[in-house]
Amino acid sequence: MAYFAGFAPWIVFFVLAGVGNPTRESLMLAVGISFLVALVMAIPAVKLRRLTSLDAGALIFFPVMAIIGLIFAPETTVKYAPVIGTAALALSVGIGIWMGRPFTLVYAKAQ
Repeated sequence: MAYFAGFAPWIVFFVLAGVGNPTRESLMLAVGISFLVALVMAIPAVKLRRLTSLDAGALIFFPVMAIIGLIFAPETTVKYAPVIGTAALALSVGIGIWMGRPFTLVYAKAQ
């Protein structure tokens, strides 16, 4: 069940960014809250040396998404945020597998 916690920032982002008719402000709020969730979850993981590629990906993606949201036109950012988020999530998981440390390995070792 703990492995679902690694997806928490991503779930928060996709739920908040996709509610109703998203605007730049709602997207930035979703990014901010998701980053805070990722940060809170990463602190104990770093202390225990259990930071996963999923955690690291979230810590990189959400600030980058905030910058993208500020640079590009609101319509473009809001339109493509779910696609960019999905690609970043897949890339985070893929990099972990490529490095030989899939994010599930940390959870399996803990149990």
